[in-house]
Amino acid sequence: MLYLINIDWLELEIKASDAESLCDNNCFSISTSYKPKDFIGFNKCNEIKYKNQSFAKLYSIPSSKLRYKDRNIQLLRLANESLYRKGVIEKEIPEFLDTFLFEPVGLKEMHIAIDSPGLIRKHNTLFNNTSLKRKRALKMSNFLDDSTKDITGVTLGSRSSDKFISLYNKSNELEKSHKEYIREYWVNNGLTECSEPIDRIELRLKRPELKGLELNIKSLNDPNYLLTLFKQKTESYLAFINDTTKEKFEVIDWEQFKLIEIKKETKVKYKASTQGIKITIKNLFLKHINCNSSIALELAKEYAKEYCLIGWYHSRQQRWLRENPVFISLQK
Repeated sequence: MLYLINIDWLELEIKASDAESLCDNNCFSISTSYKPKDFIGFNKCNEIKYKNQSFAKLYSIPSSKLRYKDRNIQLLRLANESLYRKGVIEKEIPEFLDTFLFEPVGLKEMHIAIDSPGLIRKHNTLFNNTSLKRKRALKMSNFLDDSTKDITGVTLGSRSSDKFISLYNKSNELEKSHKEYIREYWVNNGLTECSEPIDRIELRLKRPELKGLELNIKSLNDPNYLLTLFKQKTESYLAFINDTTKEKFEVIDWEQFKLIEIKKETKVKYKASTQGIKITIKNLFLKHINCNSSIALELAKEYAKEYCLIGWYHSRQQRWLRENPVFISLQK
């Protein structure tokens, strides 16, 4: 069983240390300041890019609601796509702090994600087994797809608490979020959607749960460190006990968790695709199957690459063939 572990959300509290006003340099470009609409509590925001790649948002001038004793505290929220790019945690964040004379104060929020097929099925099998009980009683709630009303995942713990887990079908979620760089991350690390969708277990930790952790930013790039923290924080959420035998069963088979060097691209392309582009790629692929057209196949690959749809392209091929049986018969 292949599992991938990665940080999917990261917010750092930082403090200005006689920092000069933010200005562009050879690596970092800073947007004009604006009042954020997406984040309550800070009155100013700057978007930051690293060599024309999305890097982070910097929130400053905290309101009185945040109750910071030190009004120089600022919040660095990493762009989601940057967390799937090589070098961001171990190089770009320290470089940003050093360049603009910021001092890291603490972690405000962090989400750690584990991706693998069959996670929802494994959880539901253990949960529905009447001879098993979760190691710790906790609040559970389903979340629904707005359009289909289907149950797409479950929350373990209260969303208002400082720690909870989301377990959901990530493949389906990507159809709406269009974060194709996550599919590229899967493909690069050998995780494919050909046999079944990819599920995600996402551990969400807020400041009180992050207190006491050594603030070594580079360690956040170490899969061993993330795995140890994940196990420590979720053991009572993802373990089930047989009342009679006291045997323990877990949603994640930790013995099968093979830690490998996580491969990330040096640049993450985030070019939004449209339904029309996806239909074009599908038709080119089917034309290749029907006519053995190498040109159609190359065009399909080029479009998939240009719009960051390589993972999606490979995951859909078997479905397209099933939906178009005439193409299967033509191959025989």
